[in-house]
Amino acid sequence: MVKFEEADRKEQGGTTFKMLAAFENWFAKSGDFGARQLTVLRMLGLFDRPADTGCIAALRKPPVISGLTEPLFTARIDAGIGQATVQPLVDEDWNTAISFLGDFGLVAIEFAADDSEHFLDCHPLVREHFAKQIRDKKSDAWRSGHGRLFHYLSQSAPELPNTLSQMDLLYESMSHGCNAGRHLQVMTDVYWPRVCRGNEFFGTTKLGAFTSELAALATLFDVPWTRPNSSLPPELIAFSLNRAAHELRTIGRQNESLQPALTALDIRKSQQRWKDACTNAGIVNEVYLGLGNLREATKFAQQTVEFADLSGDWEHQADQRTTLADVLHQTGAYEASERWFRAGEAIQQHQQPQIPFLYFVPGYQFCDLLLTMGRFREVENRATRTLQIAEANERLLAIALDNLSLGRALMLRLRGKAMYDNNDRALGSQASKRFDTAVTGLRKSGELNYLSIGLLARADFWVWRADRAGAMADLDEAWQNAERGSMKLQMADVLLQQARLLRDLKNLAAAREIILNCGYGRRVEMLVQTETEAESW
Repeated sequence: MVKFEEADRKEQGGTTFKMLAAFENWFAKSGDFGARQLTVLRMLGLFDRPADTGCIAALRKPPVISGLTEPLFTARIDAGIGQATVQPLVDEDWNTAISFLGDFGLVAIEFAADDSEHFLDCHPLVREHFAKQIRDKKSDAWRSGHGRLFHYLSQSAPELPNTLSQMDLLYESMSHGCNAGRHLQVMTDVYWPRVCRGNEFFGTTKLGAFTSELAALATLFDVPWTRPNSSLPPELIAFSLNRAAHELRTIGRQNESLQPALTALDIRKSQQRWKDACTNAGIVNEVYLGLGNLREATKFAQQTVEFADLSGDWEHQADQRTTLADVLHQTGAYEASERWFRAGEAIQQHQQPQIPFLYFVPGYQFCDLLLTMGRFREVENRATRTLQIAEANERLLAIALDNLSLGRALMLRLRGKAMYDNNDRALGSQASKRFDTAVTGLRKSGELNYLSIGLLARADFWVWRADRAGAMADLDEAWQNAERGSMKLQMADVLLQQARLLRDLKNLAAAREIILNCGYGRRVEMLVQTETEAESW
């Protein structure tokens, strides 16, 4: 989080904040009119974005928020009862206050693209200055103001939002609720039942809103991402840590995700909540896998199986066998990997006989192994069926991954043919559409840890099509994404593909170092093949 006051102090000697303090002093000495200007600025300090008309109206309406909105109310005769009552400032006086602040450049009125709504905004430095003033000096008003906004936004959103714009209202309400000190209410009334919809985790799995949700989750922490607010009970502290770890990992922030994942796992183990411990250990495994630490990834993958068996929950028993299988695939232990995939699939088939194959992410991971082993026909059969399940359940990531599997299967089919004919051109066109659909879907899903995998696969397709520019564009993006998240295995994949495409010995040496240091056995065969080819470069 950027601390603008600190940045201003370092870069400008605190000039901006001194100027704002001067304005604040001037308004404080300017009677009722000045008090209104000061109130508007303090109200904007409650926001971390432009304030829409609904939020502003919620703050202006009765009753008065003590310590904050008194200057926006006046005593006027109520014609209905013939007595003086305290009523909100008339719009003409409100607009005059806004116009005056706008003349000084302290606030700005912004309009939506379709002019359907306008927003009141100010510079981040202005917002932070007045936020600090009210938070430090008028803490009751700070909590009451945020409480008013929490109630308004949580009531404005549909009970179960179905679009990103609707869900954003709940994410924004979470921030205000936590600033009001209502962390437990935010978790039990908004986040779990309405944002997540329980174990469906609707906001991320269906809408791909990982970045927005992570920002909302941050307000549940006193210190992101290590100390959730102390008002939360232990089970919700562990849950908050787990969700933060999951979403940090998903958007590629692997290093930040490890500590909350480990802390959540320790809590769940101490509570002997094995289903939750199983989920936590799975996230730790995924983080270590992303970082290229296959030894630790294997250790925690084995723990997920142990915890799943202790839980007695068949879904966890099936899923976590595939978790271990996927790690074994990356190490190059293909036969052992397939055995664990088949074991997980057998558990699922026993409980869901109508679904013969692993599906969603476990299904993709099994197809990934089968493609490594050259069994593209089996993948075409599986992924065609599981894509239907993913689409019926509107699972963004699974839809993208099944398309990726089908595109890669088509590539293997084409590469296995000695002659290239018109039918192959049609297959090439189908593969192109699959890869484009997969990459587009991975972007939409928000799952950046999978995006590089999709880009790498499409780059391989561009190489087959002799489209060097297309291949390099995807490889460059895949590298930026993988490097930013310290995803070592994906970095090795990019370096190896670039070495083959550009005949670059330096990249080949770098790929070799990562592959051997990480124990990335899956790529050893390709590495040896490329090094043999490099002898004639």
